[in-house]
Amino acid sequence: MIISNDRLFPYPLLKKDNENFITSKFEINTEYRHNQKEYEFLLKVNLDEKNLLNLIDKGDVSLMCHLECSKTKFRSIQKLKLGDNNFKINVSFLEGRLQLYGFIIAEKDIEKYYSKDFDSEYEGNSFFIEKGSILGVSEIPPIIIENRKENISNLPSIFDIMLDKENEVMRVGLTQDRIKISLPLEQYKIRNANKTNFHSRNIMNSMIVFPALVFV
Repeated sequence: MIISNDRLFPYPLLKKDNENFITSKFEINTEYRHNQKEYEFLLKVNLDEKNLLNLIDKGDVSLMCHLECSKTKFRSIQKLKLGDNNFKINVSFLEGRLQLYGFIIAEKDIEKYYSKDFDSEYEGNSFFIEKGSILGVSEIPPIIIENRKENISNLPSIFDIMLDKENEVMRVGLTQDRIKISLPLEQYKIRNANKTNFHSRNIMNSMIVFPALVFV
């Protein structure tokens, strides 16, 4: 949910660089950390506009963070409080660019919305605010999520390759969740003689492992 700088509001909006307020600021600083299961987001909300602080205390407005990940189509709204906040999201929901926006939202209709910090253009004016209106926006730098893929090189092989002195051809069978490959003596010697060489190992896999997998 991107709030364009060209979007017009019928009332002053507290947003960096739009000059509707003289000195007031609404900022959200964000950090995150993660483990294999989830991302934890740490947000610190700073707001110094006295009228909005008073409306928050009365429950007339609330603070929100909107999260959107375009790659996974994940969207979420997190309710915030002034100061420190944290929440967690499962790693499977996030990948690539994660866009975050902070909002000040009207929880009810507000009569005569006014601030002493309004720009002189609005001096002496008050506004009727409808429930759900956006009163403030904090642009948070996007986060690039790079999920760590599982290292499959450490997974156990599904193949058991063993010597078979009684047969002259390769035999393939199943033992529970593994594929059993029995090799005649000569093939077994060739396979073991080259198993430490990467190129030779690929050749042997194409001659032994892949056909066995197709057969199974």
